[in-house]
Amino acid sequence: MRRFYALVRLSYGEPASPVEAARLEIDWWRVHREVQYSTSPAITDDELIEAVTRLYSYLYDEPATDVRPAAAGRVRAMHLSDQWVKEGCQPDSPLLPQLRVALVRCYASLLAAVHR
Repeated sequence: MRRFYALVRLSYGEPASPVEAARLEIDWWRVHREVQYSTSPAITDDELIEAVTRLYSYLYDEPATDVRPAAAGRVRAMHLSDQWVKEGCQPDSPLLPQLRVALVRCYASLLAAVHR
């Protein structure tokens, strides 16, 4: 991930620290897997939303309050995707249209936050 963000920085001048961006990226993946596979309520969706919020806030240099709705939408999409995989990745699954809507809403919210 550090190399990925270093390449992004070469092309776009951001993020300021590819190492920090990579750390935040890996952190939300870690929390996602803990939420996904945990049998205890120790890790919650709120923690996952916070992890994605920290990444978005860092990458787009926007206040956490502005990007949190996009992070919450992305977490909703993650859960739909996880459920789709758990159910066998059926191409005609009714989860797929819901997933698409969740992703479109998430990224529309992120776009709105970034272009205020």
